[in-house]
Amino acid sequence: NAVLSEVTVVYPCTLTFQVSVQSPVYRNIDIEARLYTQQGFSKAAVRDRVKADLAAMFRVSDPDGTPNPLVDFGFNIKDADGNPVGEIAWSDVFNVIRDTEGVRKIGDRHGDLKLNALPADVKLGIKEFPLLGTVTLFDGDTGGYL
Repeated sequence: NAVLSEVTVVYPCTLTFQVSVQSPVYRNIDIEARLYTQQGFSKAAVRDRVKADLAAMFRVSDPDGTPNPLVDFGFNIKDADGNPVGEIAWSDVFNVIRDTEGVRKIGDRHGDLKLNALPADVKLGIKEFPLLGTVTLFDGDTGGYL
Protein backbone atom coordinates (compact mmCIF):
# COMPACT_ATOMS: atom_id res chain seq x y z
CA ASN A 1 0.00 0.00 0.00
CA ALA A 2 2.84 2.40 0.75
CA VAL A 3 4.39 1.82 -2.67
CA LEU A 4 1.02 2.27 -4.37
CA SER A 5 0.52 5.53 -2.51
CA GLU A 6 3.99 6.75 -3.55
CA VAL A 7 3.40 6.13 -7.26
CA THR A 8 -0.22 7.31 -7.41
CA VAL A 9 -0.41 10.14 -4.85
CA VAL A 10 3.05 11.47 -3.97
CA TYR A 11 4.68 11.08 -7.40
CA PRO A 12 1.85 10.51 -9.89
CA CYS A 13 4.12 10.34 -12.95
CA THR A 14 3.36 8.10 -15.85
CA LEU A 15 5.22 4.84 -15.57
CA THR A 16 7.15 4.08 -18.73
CA PHE A 17 8.04 0.47 -18.07
CA GLN A 18 6.32 -2.77 -17.28
CA VAL A 19 7.54 -5.32 -14.75
CA SER A 20 6.99 -8.99 -15.34
CA VAL A 21 7.86 -11.42 -12.55
CA GLN A 22 8.57 -14.91 -13.83
CA SER A 23 9.18 -18.17 -12.08
CA PRO A 24 12.83 -19.21 -11.89
CA VAL A 25 14.15 -21.93 -14.16
CA TYR A 26 15.87 -24.51 -11.98
CA ARG A 27 18.44 -27.04 -13.16
CA ASN A 28 18.79 -30.12 -10.96
CA ILE A 29 22.36 -31.03 -10.13
CA ASP A 30 22.66 -34.69 -9.06
CA ILE A 31 25.88 -35.59 -7.28
CA GLU A 32 27.45 -39.01 -6.91
CA ALA A 33 30.69 -39.47 -4.98
CA ARG A 34 32.87 -42.25 -3.59
CA LEU A 35 34.58 -41.07 -0.44
CA TYR A 36 36.68 -42.39 2.39
CA THR A 37 36.05 -41.41 6.00
CA GLN A 38 38.56 -40.53 8.68
CA GLN A 39 39.10 -42.81 11.64
CA GLY A 40 36.85 -42.01 14.58
CA PHE A 41 33.99 -40.57 12.54
CA SER A 42 30.63 -42.24 12.14
CA LYS A 43 29.91 -42.95 8.48
CA ALA A 44 26.31 -41.81 8.94
CA ALA A 45 27.46 -38.54 10.53
CA VAL A 46 29.93 -37.90 7.70
CA ARG A 47 27.21 -38.63 5.12
CA ASP A 48 24.86 -36.17 6.82
CA ARG A 49 27.61 -33.50 7.04
CA VAL A 50 28.45 -33.85 3.35
CA LYS A 51 24.78 -33.51 2.40
CA ALA A 52 24.39 -30.48 4.69
CA ASP A 53 27.51 -28.81 3.26
CA LEU A 54 26.31 -29.39 -0.30
CA ALA A 55 22.89 -28.00 0.61
CA ALA A 56 24.63 -24.91 2.05
CA MET A 57 26.53 -24.47 -1.21
CA PHE A 58 23.33 -24.48 -3.27
CA ARG A 59 20.85 -22.63 -1.04
CA VAL A 60 19.75 -19.18 -2.15
CA SER A 61 19.66 -17.57 1.29
CA ASP A 62 21.11 -18.28 4.70
CA PRO A 63 18.83 -19.37 7.56
CA ASP A 64 18.62 -15.75 8.77
CA GLY A 65 17.21 -14.67 5.39
CA THR A 66 20.32 -12.89 4.12
CA PRO A 67 21.68 -13.81 0.67
CA ASN A 68 24.01 -16.81 0.66
CA PRO A 69 27.51 -15.48 -0.16
CA LEU A 70 28.50 -18.93 -1.47
CA VAL A 71 25.99 -18.73 -4.34
CA ASP A 72 27.49 -17.17 -7.42
CA PHE A 73 27.08 -19.49 -10.36
CA GLY A 74 26.47 -17.00 -13.13
CA PHE A 75 27.31 -13.52 -14.30
CA ASN A 76 29.95 -12.63 -11.69
CA ILE A 77 32.16 -15.62 -12.48
CA LYS A 78 34.22 -14.68 -15.53
CA ASP A 79 36.66 -16.50 -17.79
CA ALA A 80 40.14 -15.14 -18.59
CA ASP A 81 38.68 -12.76 -21.20
CA GLY A 82 36.06 -11.36 -18.82
CA ASN A 83 33.10 -13.24 -20.29
CA PRO A 84 30.48 -14.62 -17.87
CA VAL A 85 30.74 -18.37 -17.32
CA GLY A 86 27.53 -19.90 -16.03
CA GLU A 87 28.52 -23.26 -14.61
CA ILE A 88 28.74 -25.49 -11.61
CA ALA A 89 32.43 -26.28 -11.45
CA TRP A 90 33.24 -29.91 -10.73
CA SER A 91 36.21 -28.71 -8.65
CA ASP A 92 33.97 -26.54 -6.44
CA VAL A 93 31.81 -29.55 -5.56
CA PHE A 94 34.97 -31.62 -5.01
CA ASN A 95 36.27 -28.98 -2.57
CA VAL A 96 33.01 -28.87 -0.59
CA ILE A 97 32.98 -32.65 -0.16
CA ARG A 98 36.71 -32.97 0.54
CA ASP A 99 36.64 -30.15 3.10
CA THR A 100 33.76 -31.70 5.06
CA GLU A 101 34.75 -32.77 8.55
CA GLY A 102 35.30 -36.53 8.66
CA VAL A 103 36.08 -36.96 4.96
CA ARG A 104 39.59 -38.34 4.48
CA LYS A 105 39.55 -38.21 0.70
CA ILE A 106 37.47 -38.62 -2.43
CA GLY A 107 38.21 -41.65 -4.57
CA ASP A 108 40.90 -41.15 -7.20
CA ARG A 109 39.37 -43.24 -9.99
CA HIS A 110 37.71 -41.71 -13.02
CA GLY A 111 34.06 -41.24 -12.14
CA ASP A 112 34.46 -41.21 -8.36
CA LEU A 113 32.80 -37.79 -8.40
CA LYS A 114 30.07 -37.14 -10.95
CA LEU A 115 27.75 -34.21 -11.52
CA ASN A 116 24.64 -35.20 -13.47
CA ALA A 117 26.25 -38.59 -14.25
CA LEU A 118 29.44 -37.10 -15.71
CA PRO A 119 32.83 -36.30 -14.15
CA ALA A 120 32.69 -32.76 -15.52
CA ASP A 121 31.42 -29.22 -14.94
CA VAL A 122 27.72 -28.59 -15.50
CA LYS A 123 27.04 -25.72 -17.89
CA LEU A 124 24.04 -23.60 -16.94
CA GLY A 125 21.83 -22.03 -19.55
CA ILE A 126 20.84 -18.39 -19.47
CA LYS A 127 18.34 -17.83 -16.64
CA GLU A 128 18.96 -21.30 -15.14
CA PHE A 129 19.59 -21.55 -11.42
CA PRO A 130 21.16 -24.71 -9.98
CA LEU A 131 19.17 -26.77 -7.53
CA LEU A 132 20.74 -29.56 -5.52
CA GLY A 133 19.23 -32.81 -6.74
CA THR A 134 19.93 -36.33 -5.52
CA VAL A 135 23.13 -36.85 -3.54
CA THR A 136 24.43 -40.42 -3.66
CA LEU A 137 27.48 -41.22 -1.55
CA PHE A 138 29.44 -44.46 -1.65
CA ASP A 139 31.80 -45.79 1.02
CA GLY A 140 35.24 -46.07 -0.58
CA ASP A 141 36.26 -48.86 1.80
CA THR A 142 33.25 -51.16 1.39
CA GLY A 143 31.73 -50.05 -1.91
CA GLY A 144 28.28 -49.82 -0.30
CA TYR A 145 26.13 -46.77 0.24
CA LEU A 146 27.40 -44.40 2.87
